[in-house]
Amino acid sequence: MLLKLVAETEGVAAKVIATVDDLEEIAADDDADVEALKGWRREMFGEKALRLKRGQLGLSFDGRKVITIERG
Repeated sequence: MLLKLVAETEGVAAKVIATVDDLEEIAADDDADVEALKGWRREMFGEKALRLKRGQLGLSFDGRKVITIERG
């Protein structure tokens, strides 16, 4: 869901930002050696993915729209 939200917000195809394999590796290892955690992809998506994994970022719905929520 986060990948789709970021892709739509940034106007980039989700598969350009991260692959399914990238997502699986990030889920298993915060320091995964994947493109989604390098360069502009990390800035655009990777940091948010790691924060979501750690519980520092949440996802919710505002009507039919998915939004992120900062968690303390």
